[in-house]
Amino acid sequence: MCTVNDVARLAQVSTATVSRVLTGVGSVAFDTRSKVLDAISQLQYNRCLAAAEMGRRGGSSRVKNKKAGLEIPQTLEPKGTQRKLMLSLLTEIYTMRRELTEFRAEMRRMRNP
Repeated sequence: MCTVNDVARLAQVSTATVSRVLTGVGSVAFDTRSKVLDAISQLQYNRCLAAAEMGRRGGSSRVKNKKAGLEIPQTLEPKGTQRKLMLSLLTEIYTMRRELTEFRAEMRRMRNP
């Protein structure tokens, strides 16, 4: 699986330029756009919408969206050990998220008694 960095390297442009071509936001010279599109085609790049959503910008500064991504291999029916591992992993992530939320709430209470 290739990334925006791979596309930028092959097209010899910045990742910001690749992003502008992918989103259609901002201006990109015709020749540059062609180089990026050729690199995308050559690498068979597929945009990961989840990653794009996590990196979405708000105004001129990056928005802290408090999201995390987890890629789990696609299987028809996880069985046995694989299923137990996936459930254990998801349970642990949920537990850590809950504990982090509680910790942040406690920190806010300590700052603002």
